[in-house]
Amino acid sequence: MPRESPRAPYARDLAMILRSLPLLLLASPTLLAAPMPATSATVLVVDQVDDLIRRGRTELEAGKAEAALKIFEEAAAKDSGLRTRVWILRARMNSGLLNDILGEIDTIARAGEGVETNYLYGMAFAIKAQQAINSGITDGTVGMQMMDAQTYLALALDEAGDRFSDGYPVLATIAWMNQDLDAAIAASDKAIGFYPDGAAVLVQRGKIQLSRFVANQGDEEKAEAVAAMGADAVASFEKAIRLMGTKKDDGRVAERADAWKQLGDMQAWLGDQAASAQSYAHSMSWDPTIHDYGSLWGRLGERFIPTLTSAKDEFTKRWGAKTSSDATLLWYLGYARLMQNDADNYELGEAELIASVEKFPTYLNAYYYVCQLRAKRFDYMGAADIMVEFWKRDSANAVATLSGDLATAREYLDYIVGQCVNEGRLLTAATLSEMLAHSDLEDGHLDFSYKGLFLRDHADLLLRGGEHKWGDEELMAFYEESLAAYEKALELDPGNPNYQNDLAVVLHYNLRREYDRALELYDAAQENAKRLMEDETVPLSRKEQFLSIALRDSANNARKLRRQMKKWDEDAEKERKKQAGEDAGA
Repeated sequence: MPRESPRAPYARDLAMILRSLPLLLLASPTLLAAPMPATSATVLVVDQVDDLIRRGRTELEAGKAEAALKIFEEAAAKDSGLRTRVWILRARMNSGLLNDILGEIDTIARAGEGVETNYLYGMAFAIKAQQAINSGITDGTVGMQMMDAQTYLALALDEAGDRFSDGYPVLATIAWMNQDLDAAIAASDKAIGFYPDGAAVLVQRGKIQLSRFVANQGDEEKAEAVAAMGADAVASFEKAIRLMGTKKDDGRVAERADAWKQLGDMQAWLGDQAASAQSYAHSMSWDPTIHDYGSLWGRLGERFIPTLTSAKDEFTKRWGAKTSSDATLLWYLGYARLMQNDADNYELGEAELIASVEKFPTYLNAYYYVCQLRAKRFDYMGAADIMVEFWKRDSANAVATLSGDLATAREYLDYIVGQCVNEGRLLTAATLSEMLAHSDLEDGHLDFSYKGLFLRDHADLLLRGGEHKWGDEELMAFYEESLAAYEKALELDPGNPNYQNDLAVVLHYNLRREYDRALELYDAAQENAKRLMEDETVPLSRKEQFLSIALRDSANNARKLRRQMKKWDEDAEKERKKQAGEDAGA
């Protein structure tokens, strides 16, 4: 399963703060106005500029940078000074052309302006760091940008926090990312003061408190303060979740999922496992893709299946059954039913695993676990069918899956192969044997020999049943495949007398060609079987089950082939003499 990069959550947090500051038109702080001349006309212009800047900031805080820029430009048409230019540059930062903007900030800084350039530098470096992290860049320059962002924003806000209040949430997140938790919570206090009902700011505060809780946990002298951090984190997350509401189409789905997840993390740290499981379920029901299910399984233990089941039901109710983002959730749920022996729901587990593949086809290894679930319900033919489907759709994936869990794969598939033989499904048994042969580098030669046996027996049945005559294309194709399988088995285990005999049998009896080679193979099989039968280091079980048969059959087959070849020679000699006499008489 794909895993998030360690930096990815921080990038998402910063992005949310930068684009999701709350709509607080009435609660937003009044901007500090420059000293005004006494004329009424000028007063009117200043009031209009202030109002336009307030309106533009509201759009900016709502994530509507283009709309904000238009309003700021309208304000600049009335007052082209620094107080409008600073907001135009701030709005343009979302365009991505940060190097150009930093150049313009440099120009302002050279003119001696301080607080405005500190604010602009801080916001620009914060956004630049976010963009770098989102691009997968994690070198030292990113750390420098985050440190610069914190330094400049702290300077600006110390001097003009009311004027640049939107910088507090960014400063809180940047300080948190820099692991400066004291500065982060101090900035969060300010941010909450300006945006008490801002869901993104509340979630941010909860995360900072969660980090502080973890960092200070175990310090008995701080036990009371640590408990307060945990309680504040829970309260912050819960309030944020209430403020976000439950609309599906308001663009806040990711924020809701993240808030519920963070609440679940905090509750887990506090030891409230039941509440934590419920919060995780709510998070998954909004966006299942943000969770590391392997880690979550270890954390939830026996609550894992009930939590995912609740999430699945809530997700389906909210988004419908055709949405594909719950594929990973379904995969883990079906897999967990197998691993935790949820016997009452094996069939449900099958359905969940198959649904995960339908939604996300690269999860084909789910078929291997469906095979096991079916075998546990004694549906051996169904188990065989799903593995054949796995092989047909992605043989490389099947080999990787089986080889990675070979002991269990053998336990199941060897038994299923036997059941297929009992049911007369020899072609299925041959396919399963081939899967094992490619997956087991040590003993795969035996599986190739079984594949050869099953294909040969299948063709023999067709021949005896009268469905085909010797020489028919389909029939001979099975014999050719059988030959190739025996050739592979012998290649992997040279000198194996059983494989030598069986390979010779296909040439001798089935394909009726290369008789000289077949005879050589029979003789070699007999010689090797004798040698191994006399070898005290060879297990008795192998001697009784395999070598004795090879010794007997290779001798019998060699005698028969020699008699046939002798008769063919005699018949050929008679025909030669007959032809010579006819030629002489003529």
